[in-house]
Amino acid sequence: MILASLINTLQMISAQSVAALTEPTAEITIAVSGSVRTDLGRNANQLLGIVAPEYPVRAQQRRITGWSLVRFSVDEYGFVDAGSIVVVDSEPSGMFDAASIRSASQFEFRPRIVNGAEVGVSGLQYVFRYVWGERASVVRPRNARNRDYLPLNLITPEYPLAAKEENIEGYVLVEFTVTKQGLPRGIVILDRSPSNIFNAAAISAAERFRFDPRIMDGEPVEAEGAQYLFTFEQDD
Repeated sequence: MILASLINTLQMISAQSVAALTEPTAEITIAVSGSVRTDLGRNANQLLGIVAPEYPVRAQQRRITGWSLVRFSVDEYGFVDAGSIVVVDSEPSGMFDAASIRSASQFEFRPRIVNGAEVGVSGLQYVFRYVWGERASVVRPRNARNRDYLPLNLITPEYPLAAKEENIEGYVLVEFTVTKQGLPRGIVILDRSPSNIFNAAAISAAERFRFDPRIMDGEPVEAEGAQYLFTFEQDD
């Protein structure tokens, strides 16, 4: 069995457990395939852009799942006040906080209008759920001007015959740039184990990835630092 895992993935606990902590404004779940599921509630028409967080490499390699609940304020222009973002609670503690904060800081909202004037909003709370091995339907914000790249396919690399015959398992972590055309460019290996045996298979698979490109201000832009972890495991 070979697991090709997108680094920008979210993982979840039960909704009942989170609700017991505090009532969130909205929830965002990104599956291992990279697809996005949102439950925005009353904010469905206000959120214009989502930038999905990256799944921390340490958590990815150890298959750690969890969630992070963040609270923040939005100014009168619809942008998140980065200084207002705080982690209300998380599980495991600290594992996904930084990724969730980075994501929330890039959200864009439709400004709230009160008595004909644009005003800021405080106390918005979002649960980022990090899901391992679950597929979600793709839901994109209406009229999104900012969103991160989204994978269109998931390529399973071939298991090298020599490694299969010798029952060798391992992983390869690759990094690349997603171009404006949604293609991977400049694929490099950041980490692998054991050395070299799975490198060619991982690079060959990554070369065939295709994406919806990152969108900023309504235009496609390059996204540097995209990471994928290929885990090579033998069937039982």
